[in-house]
Amino acid sequence: MNRMNDEEVLALVRKDVKTLKGQATAKDLAARSGISIDSAASGLERMMELFNCRVSVRQETGEVLFRFDYPLRKRGTKTLREKLHDLRAFLWKIFVIVYKASIGIVLLTYFLIFVAILIGAMFSRGSDNDDRDSGPSLLLGAMFRALLEAFVWSRIYRGATEFGIDSDGMRYRRPKQVKEKGENKFAKFIKGVYAFVFGPERPEFGERDQAREVAAFVQKNKGKLTSGQLIALTGWTYDEAEERLADYLVKFKGSPEIEENGTVVGEFPQLEDGQADESAIVYYQDETEAPYELTGNGGGLNAGIAAMNVFNMAAAGYLLVNFDIHPLLGIVPLIYSILFFLIPAARIPLVKRREQRRHRQNIRRKIFNVLLAVEGNPVSDAWILQSARIPDADHQTARDILGEMVIELQGDITLDDQGRPLYTFPRLWRELKVQ
Repeated sequence: MNRMNDEEVLALVRKDVKTLKGQATAKDLAARSGISIDSAASGLERMMELFNCRVSVRQETGEVLFRFDYPLRKRGTKTLREKLHDLRAFLWKIFVIVYKASIGIVLLTYFLIFVAILIGAMFSRGSDNDDRDSGPSLLLGAMFRALLEAFVWSRIYRGATEFGIDSDGMRYRRPKQVKEKGENKFAKFIKGVYAFVFGPERPEFGERDQAREVAAFVQKNKGKLTSGQLIALTGWTYDEAEERLADYLVKFKGSPEIEENGTVVGEFPQLEDGQADESAIVYYQDETEAPYELTGNGGGLNAGIAAMNVFNMAAAGYLLVNFDIHPLLGIVPLIYSILFFLIPAARIPLVKRREQRRHRQNIRRKIFNVLLAVEGNPVSDAWILQSARIPDADHQTARDILGEMVIELQGDITLDDQGRPLYTFPRLWRELKVQ
């Protein structure tokens, strides 16, 4: 009998996986196709490299269960919803880049142009001694003086990172507010203008940073990784963690193994040795986001920026109404100035929703920290809320989150002698202890 090569095994495994609607173990495929269990396991691991997959355990038999998206979806391909989301994000990014490229310069340029026009107009009005036409000039002059007074009070600071405490009592990183000699005031002003329109910059933590954190953890953990440990690092649900475990098995050339207690463990022989960069490892309960803010600027700086834009908008409108001028001195700055206020106004509900979501995540982090401390022992919701120091106003929200976590983290609910529910997360605690 001729021995099948790897490509023939892969084709056979792919056919059977599709027949089984994406869920299969090595024994399933061996029984269906007559190939060896080792060949089926190798075929499934190659399938995992090609298609989106989750790795878990079949509870009835204790085998590694490969759960592929059905219909099969190649790694790197995106759904229509994901493509539309990426398209919106790309278009917004292009708009931000284009707008930012001119935002500070245009604001200052038009401001200086209009100031020059204003000064010329005031001198012209003064030489004509025509009191009847002095009203608009006096109005613009008053606006100019108000602008200068507002701008004098604006201050631009810079500094290193420091820690702040948010309204939930959680520690987060923020820019240190320190004024230094020789700082570039213009650059800081431009940064403040960007923040006024698009909000303060936030540190990005991308896929590459996440992979670096996971690799460091695997090195520290002697080449082993479980879905529960991924949850401790990231706060993902089990569905997400099982999918990402499969991703890291592919990325770091690992293989799934089953321990005696039925836990799926990713084994990464190539990451067993080496010095782990433990500074890259930050656990979920310690990864508090900074509060979402509309601008992040001080009140004086915002007042100065807003005053400049109001001045430009008023001057552009005045010139359009009273003179036959070039669009670059009328309609363009007027539209630009309107957008300058419309964009942050449109961001207000978005900032509010994100801050509410961040608050919920903080509550979830507090609860998660308590669940780690009890080491898998059953505890009541009242005890969890008290230990997590959840304020009374957030108790119902916290109970709702705890109920969601029971589903997301495959927890159990039992009853004590008084019929009160007790919460326990045996799988999570079992997988956290793997090393």
